[in-house]
Amino acid sequence: MSDQSSFTLEKGTAGDEMLRVVQDTLIFNKTGNDYSGSVEIINIDLKPITYKVKTTAPDKFRVRPSSGVLAPGSSTTVNVVLVPGCQLTTLSREKFLVMCMALGADKQTNSQDIAELWKKCKAAAVSRTFDYF
Repeated sequence: MSDQSSFTLEKGTAGDEMLRVVQDTLIFNKTGNDYSGSVEIINIDLKPITYKVKTTAPDKFRVRPSSGVLAPGSSTTVNVVLVPGCQLTTLSREKFLVMCMALGADKQTNSQDIAELWKKCKAAAVSRTFDYF
């Protein structure tokens, strides 16, 4: 296996644009024995947003941070690490999903409250999604 593999990011649309994923490809590089890649996401809305990253293979990937809050105009880097023992060549069917929704002024932004918000949210509240392949 080479020291680099990638997934093309195919951007979906739903609702007004609040979040931007900077790169079009998630590239996994080998560092020591680990394969990892990163994606930068930016809040392009005028209000704070919360985001959540999901994968179809949580047993194969570790996504950190998998959720959080972004102030207007701010960005964060989400790191994706392949769990040791998994092969990149067998993962072409796996997907990543980035979701976001606006936060009201009354919403708390600690990690427990954000986790609870995502558990209780309805599909209609999720304003923007990106599918990664």
